[in-house]
Amino acid sequence: MKKVHLCCGSVYLKGYENCDIVGDILENFYVSGQLIENPNETNIENYFKFPFEIESNKRVRRSFIIDTQMNILEKWHWVDNSVDEIVMINGFEHFEPLMGELIHVLNEAHRVLKVGGIWKFDFPDIKTIVD
Repeated sequence: MKKVHLCCGSVYLKGYENCDIVGDILENFYVSGQLIENPNETNIENYFKFPFEIESNKRVRRSFIIDTQMNILEKWHWVDNSVDEIVMINGFEHFEPLMGELIHVLNEAHRVLKVGGIWKFDFPDIKTIVD
């Protein structure tokens, strides 16, 4: 099952390919084949909890840790009908609707999602986006 997390920012979703335009690639956090630590890792159920539920002796690193660096406003690297689920929380407010950016994102999501695929998204402030 292919699941992607677009515009992931500082939230690293376990079980998803986490993508953003900037960030530290997770594979660079491995030393001798062992992951040092990814304190930004959480699951979809804990997405809106801040800081994430972690051991109290760990400090939460709030930088961007990603799997794939990509510009969401260019063609996405997934093939047609290949993605089961897309998560994009607080992403829409970054696009200019009048510049065609929002249409591009909607078209790419439609292109890569499988029939019956799921797109989970959230608007942080719908009034600001509409205005």
